[in-house]
Amino acid sequence: MLAALLLAACSRTKVYDSYCQTPLSGWEKNSPAEFSVPPVAESGSYGAEVGLRVSEAFPFTDLTLVVVIETLPQPPATATTTSVSLPCPLFSKEGRPLGAGLSYRQLAFPLNPLYLQAGDSLHVTIRHDMKREILPGISDVGFSLIHQ
Repeated sequence: MLAALLLAACSRTKVYDSYCQTPLSGWEKNSPAEFSVPPVAESGSYGAEVGLRVSEAFPFTDLTLVVVIETLPQPPATATTTSVSLPCPLFSKEGRPLGAGLSYRQLAFPLNPLYLQAGDSLHVTIRHDMKREILPGISDVGFSLIHQ
C-alpha cells in the first residue's frame, strides 16, 4: 500500500507555478493578476489551483474570485474561454485562520480539472469580486497547473 501511495504521489508533475504581487495599498478590482502558461508537452488531465498570500490586514473572512481561463490550442482549432466564480474561505467555521504561515498565510484553492492536448497553452486572468474596489491584505495571487 505504501508503494502504491508513493507511486501515485510521484505521478503528479507541476507544470506551471507563478505568483503576481499586488500593490501595497491593496489589490484593485480592475487590476487582475494575469498568467501566460506556455504550451504543455503532454496531452492529459491537469489540475489547476489559485494560490493566495493573505495577511491579517485583510478585512473579511472570505473572498470571491473570478477566474477566466482561455485555452489556446494549436491552429486550426479555436480558443475556448471558461469563467469560474471561486469562493475562497479564509477562516474555519470555528474562526481559526486557514492556511500556513505567520504574518502571511499561504492558501490554495483548487479549480476543476482541465483536459489539454499537447501544445495547448493557457491565458489565465484572476480578479476579486468583492464590493470594495481596493482590498488590503492580499500580497500575492498565484496560479498552478499540475499534470495528473
